[in-house]
Amino acid sequence: MSRCRTPRIAGSLLLCAAACWTGALPVARADSAVTLRYKFVPGEILTYRMTTVSKSFTTIAGQADTRQTSTTSYQSHYVVHSVDAAGNATMSVLFDPGHATDVKNGKATHRIVPPEQLSSPADACIQENDGTQYCVYRGGYGLNDIGQVAVVPVPVGGTWNSVIDNTWAVDNPTPVTLHNTLKTITSSAQGRVANVDTAQQLTGTSKYDAGGKHYAMTVHGSEFGTWGFGIDSGVFLSESVKQTIASTGTVTDKKGTHAISLQQESTTTMQLTSTKGDVVRPLGRGYTTKTLNPTGVSYAISYPSSWQTTQGKSGNYQIESPDKNGLIFGFSVQSTTGDVTNPAYVTQFLRTLGTPMGTITSTLRNIGGQQYGIVDAIVRFTRQPVEAQCEVRVRSDGHNVTVLIGIVSLGPPGLGTRPSNLAREYEQIQRSLDSVVLAA
Repeated sequence: MSRCRTPRIAGSLLLCAAACWTGALPVARADSAVTLRYKFVPGEILTYRMTTVSKSFTTIAGQADTRQTSTTSYQSHYVVHSVDAAGNATMSVLFDPGHATDVKNGKATHRIVPPEQLSSPADACIQENDGTQYCVYRGGYGLNDIGQVAVVPVPVGGTWNSVIDNTWAVDNPTPVTLHNTLKTITSSAQGRVANVDTAQQLTGTSKYDAGGKHYAMTVHGSEFGTWGFGIDSGVFLSESVKQTIASTGTVTDKKGTHAISLQQESTTTMQLTSTKGDVVRPLGRGYTTKTLNPTGVSYAISYPSSWQTTQGKSGNYQIESPDKNGLIFGFSVQSTTGDVTNPAYVTQFLRTLGTPMGTITSTLRNIGGQQYGIVDAIVRFTRQPVEAQCEVRVRSDGHNVTVLIGIVSLGPPGLGTRPSNLAREYEQIQRSLDSVVLAA
């Protein structure tokens, strides 16, 4: 699941014009590459109107076919809490109750959908300025996880790939690659708009038990969407995405094994309806902190007071969450050749944990007056059957190299679900790593 918003222009008339405008102004010049980057503002609230129309057709040998259509409408609110120096935001994603109409074999029913059934509300999403989003898993800003922009300037007709976690119901899921194309650049009342196509395909097997029955399926899935992004405003404006799933296989019940086929199709739309500022609200639920001065190192680090610390020798330590899904550990080594500006040097510390899955992101950040080389990736651990979201920060003073590592467990490979408090623990780890200061 993901989100959007509108350019920051004060006044309801301009916002209404942006939301209601359907025609295109003259096409902007597109003979040169453009830079696409999200631009977040602390305290901003972006509200979107969401609609999903889902259709399914199920055939089981020896039974009557089933046809079902469901239409769900609701609003989502993206609340930006803070923005770091690199332009990445921490935000909440909230939902109003939805309204659904279900039609099964011609009979219609209406219901109210609680927010937690619409998606996964989160009070501490990490939203990067390229559109990658970490709430409960690694996804994209928009619905169905589209909305990741190119990391380099791109011309009309230019393409780029982006990677998200695999949340499809398949066995042994691996990260999914989305293929993006900048189709056109148009002008609107609020500036230039990049119109992007995104597509992906997926094939896998799915074995599961439900309702006392065992299913063994082969799944073929595809997704195609178009979305609008404000080049000048840095705002995700709208999307329309169609997702199809064709599953064939067998279902086994008390009467035997039967052939089954399931055709599913969903069309989702997302439209920015308002943008407004607000007093920045506290991030998530408040928590108290403690401070650790690791033995043998020249810095202090703050951490949630409910987490447990263990210290070793020569500045080695770890800080672990009560549920043991979150972990911070640090160590220092003597070295005069630590080059934190070299991503390959920093990545070697990440690879000591296991095998990175998909894209490794790297950046340089100045935190508390100190330069850090930072890499981030999902890692499949070598010594344990676990995947985890891992961030490594490395700092060098020319004599010693300080390494800080934050880990949030995503569970065993292929689990298909993520810990419910993933986003919160990831945010707490980020705050702790940001708190590191040199001792006086």
